[in-house]
Amino acid sequence: MRLRFDYNEPAGLRWTRESGDLRSLEGSWHFQEHGDGLTLATYSLAIGVNCRRSMLVRTLRGPVRDRVEALLADGPVQGLKARAEQTG
Repeated sequence: MRLRFDYNEPAGLRWTRESGDLRSLEGSWHFQEHGDGLTLATYSLAIGVNCRRSMLVRTLRGPVRDRVEALLADGPVQGLKARAEQTG
């Protein structure tokens, strides 16, 4: 998969799919300072699947679907949190 990244330092970054198996993929991080060294980080992800992949997505249910969603949504957030706490 090929992604195009657009950086808007220090406010955030965006990415979009240029080629690959997915029909579409768009994501972003947006950072907003809240004073006293605190920053609100907002993560956004939208995935469009093609016909073959959509059949697989429709069959995912229960704990398997929850795990896939957690990997896509929670993983990047936890990674950023760990990195931010590491660098202080």
